Amino acid sequence: MRKIVSAVIITACIFCIQATAQESSRKGTPPNTQTKPSPASAPVDEEYIIGAEDQLDISVFDEPKFDVKQTVRPDGKIGVKLLGDVQAAGLTTKQVEMLIAEGLKPAVLNARVTVIVLDIHSKFVTIMGNGVAKTGSYPIGGPMRVVDLLARAGLNDFAKKNEIVIFRPTGNASFTKFPFDYDAFAKGNYLLNILLRSGDTVIVP
Repeated sequence: MRKIVSAVIITACIFCIQATAQESSRKGTPPNTQTKPSPASAPVDEEYIIGAEDQLDISVFDEPKFDVKQTVRPDGKIGVKLLGDVQAAGLTTKQVEMLIAEGLKPAVLNARVTVIVLDIHSKFVTIMGNGVAKTGSYPIGGPMRVVDLLARAGLNDFAKKNEIVIFRPTGNASFTKFPFDYDAFAKGNYLLNILLRSGDTVIVP
């Protein structure tokens, strides 16, 4: 009975935290957590796929009139001077740079466009539990595995490192659970160090 109650409580907590993080990202503010990890601490991988609500810095070399900071709209597009709407969601920064440079050809020959992801709001993972030093939601700027997240969040001395669990939403209010035994990983069981996905919640008791 205690295990069932605990599972229900954990599931409810996960939904509450994810809902808060998603609502906060839509408003452009970080979720209400014990700490507020800065997106700047998570370098964005070149293959990062831009998503809705991500904040971009767009600049064109020697053409400051085109420089702008934009938040990707829910429809996945951004507004660029002379071009109107440009697709951004679902593309990498390099692909968006190429789209803008191509569109600006009539006005700027050989435009050198730079697109930087300033703030990630579309992809995040959450870590919680008594064993975590810095609980909260962390942006995913590139491939992130369990150990990467643990290193960023930090573990308390009393953390039960061999009882860590990753909860992955599968739809219809259900989850897939992945146990993570830190000692087993340290001894060579690297398969436990799975690649995290946006929406995952890591529990460290």
